[in-house]
Amino acid sequence: MRAYCLTCELSLESSELAQAQWYGIGMLGCEEEAAGKNVRLKCYFPTSASLHTAEFHLMDLNPSQPLSITVVPDEDWNARWKQSMKPVQVAPGIWVSPAWLRPPMSPGHKWIKIEPKMAFGTGHHETTRLACLALRECAGKAGRPRAVLDIGTGSGILCFVADHLGSSCAVGIDVDPVCATNLAENRRRNRPKSSVAFAVGDARCLSMDARFDIVVMNIISAEGMPMVDVIVRLLKDNGILIWSGLLLEERKDILVAANAKGFALDKDAHENEWWCATFVKTLP
Repeated sequence: MRAYCLTCELSLESSELAQAQWYGIGMLGCEEEAAGKNVRLKCYFPTSASLHTAEFHLMDLNPSQPLSITVVPDEDWNARWKQSMKPVQVAPGIWVSPAWLRPPMSPGHKWIKIEPKMAFGTGHHETTRLACLALRECAGKAGRPRAVLDIGTGSGILCFVADHLGSSCAVGIDVDPVCATNLAENRRRNRPKSSVAFAVGDARCLSMDARFDIVVMNIISAEGMPMVDVIVRLLKDNGILIWSGLLLEERKDILVAANAKGFALDKDAHENEWWCATFVKTLP
């Protein structure tokens, strides 16, 4: 049985949206590679109908986007896609890969099993690694279990990392309803030690009484900025906000905006053009 491969290049934000839509119409798998600030995608579809639907979505996202289409034997695309997958160490001693691809683990290492069904969900992107490293640093300073909220959870990786780091509970929320099934599968697959829960919605869907020690947000500035006022309410006194998914060129503007909302920069890091900042809540 043959499959159809659509190759295109999109911004990170458009790539997430496209893959969420395309998995919903039956996309078989997707290979990603960095292309400057963009992402180059090779997406595989089982029928010409699903391929053409994806083409129409792509035209809505970026009408001028050049694309190419090839026909490949089913066994070829499947082997190629699996060969392109590699385990990733998102933080020292914590690995992410599909259940069928065991990482080169040492004693004491942890393995988060994530099937690559969602964009921004396999741990390979710089912003995910930056957020995981920041979360690990915060957990190391805490000295006690912490309650963690992950805004824009995707496949739930950051919640599972928090669980491995000894969080008392972790809650992941995402506005995309396509995430729900994948999150349920990942929770069953990883069997967290503490309480890990997921919900569809944004931060405003949480109880007015909900309070967290750490809020981690791996989303772009345009989507994250409207959430900051709600995060102020959700964080305990001296709580921590980890914000990844930002561009290094946005650093100055984000620091000014965060300070105006009562957040002081504690630490930051970057990988290539991506920037992650850890803030401390300074105002009640």
